[in-house]
Amino acid sequence: MESPVCIIENNDGKLKPCEEGLKILEQFDLPVTVVAVAGQHRTGKSYLMNRLCNQRKGFSLGSTVQSHTKGIWMWVIPHPKQPNCCLMVVDTEGMGDAEKGDDNNDKWLFVLAVLMSSLFVYNSMKQIDQHVLSDLQLVTKLSDIIKIKTEKKENEKEDLGRIFPPFVWTIRDFSLVLKMDGQAITADKYLENCLKEKKEKKKEFNECRNCIKACFPERRCFVFPQPATSMKLKDLESLSDEQLDEAFVVETKNFCDYVYERARPKTVQGVQLNGRKLSTLLKAYIECISSGDVPSIQSAVQSLSEIENSRAVAAAEICYKKLMDKVTLPTKDARELLQHHIQSEKEAINVFTQQSFLDEDMKFQNKMEAKIKSLYEQYCRANEEESEKKCRAVMTEVTKELNQKLKKAEYLKPGGFKIYTDDLQRAEAAYIAAPGKGVKTEEILLEFKSQMMSDASIIFEKDESLTAQMKEAEDTKQMMAETQKQNIILAEKLANTEKCLKTTVEKYEKNIDTLMKTMEDNKRYTFFYYRRRIENNPDCTIS
Repeated sequence: MESPVCIIENNDGKLKPCEEGLKILEQFDLPVTVVAVAGQHRTGKSYLMNRLCNQRKGFSLGSTVQSHTKGIWMWVIPHPKQPNCCLMVVDTEGMGDAEKGDDNNDKWLFVLAVLMSSLFVYNSMKQIDQHVLSDLQLVTKLSDIIKIKTEKKENEKEDLGRIFPPFVWTIRDFSLVLKMDGQAITADKYLENCLKEKKEKKKEFNECRNCIKACFPERRCFVFPQPATSMKLKDLESLSDEQLDEAFVVETKNFCDYVYERARPKTVQGVQLNGRKLSTLLKAYIECISSGDVPSIQSAVQSLSEIENSRAVAAAEICYKKLMDKVTLPTKDARELLQHHIQSEKEAINVFTQQSFLDEDMKFQNKMEAKIKSLYEQYCRANEEESEKKCRAVMTEVTKELNQKLKKAEYLKPGGFKIYTDDLQRAEAAYIAAPGKGVKTEEILLEFKSQMMSDASIIFEKDESLTAQMKEAEDTKQMMAETQKQNIILAEKLANTEKCLKTTVEKYEKNIDTLMKTMEDNKRYTFFYYRRRIENNPDCTIS
């Protein structure tokens, strides 16, 4: 930051967050060490703030009787002594401004400065006396205007002392000699002596002293002589160290060194606050003050916890989705997506852990885990949808020729079933070989095979039917051929038989003719024989 900005506005006695300034504060992710300064107006608070920021100018000093700082302003710089930490210097509107005339407004500015700081500085002039302590009478009311828990307890002052920041009292234009009973004393001893209780005094005299000691058990004091002559004071911010009183320069350095070393990052219940968390806490306090309620630290912390943990859940969700969106869907298998989920969930949990705030009952962690589980289920569904889309596209491509043959009934022929199963196996092999199908590979393949069963059954039955018919026809054809062959053989045999028979008949007839002729010749011969015989022997008997 190049210069201070307002974070809490004070308009007509009403405090409200300055959104522009708080947005700047929220940008600081590192732990923030908050040093707040309060005190009566025109006591030089702003000059000390500028020196803490190692600057001559920044917070407005002003050289008139009119108060310059209105509301609460901040200046955030890299911490001069503590790495990985920011130093937030806070300047508050001066108390006791006669133009304002509103003690109630002063009270809330003081309360906010104390509640937000990790080291609180009260600045006054000249010396600590009853008049100055009277200006701090509101400290006696801190236990009435600040509640640690929702239910108020007794001994609230002691409880405030455990959570309030270290208290530093700076006294400007101090001209007294630090001696007591003839012995030199330190500024701290001077402060403690001024805060001693005196039994002979009235209750009001001791009440403020006792409240300061109870609410701020850790106390330091720094006394600053007048920095320069009265003529030069109006140009104080332009004076170099050589032009300032040497003792003033030394004490200023001692003060700054102490603040750098002692002030620690602002914590709430042991948790360090960054700019965003501190902004949320301030808004919670101001909202409570504006509603007229007594600020409750417990209530503000609960509000901070709700807001920060909700943000942590949202941040973890964004982190998880950002990492998971890098995964190309569909994944090779479910295990690959699971591995991405495990790594992304781990990173998301780290984000939640870093940003969460007092999630003691793990309410928000459980909520975050439930969200991540739900998101993972969504990614699983998306992975399956992408895989199914890819698988179906591949299946459509590799079965294009097969489906065309089915439409043309090319498999409905004898032997068609074997051709079909061969084509089916080629399509299946091409599908399996196609890369990047994902988790639905087996399911879509099984679904495809199931769908093909009906076609296979029809083709098989038709194949068997046609094959049987063809075999029957072939058998008939072979039988007819065999019959024809037998007929030819039979015809040949018949022809041969007829030829033989004819030859035999012809031979028989010839033999008959020969026999008949022979018989005729024999008969004639016999006739002539017996005739001669009879003629030769008329008495012979012929049987």
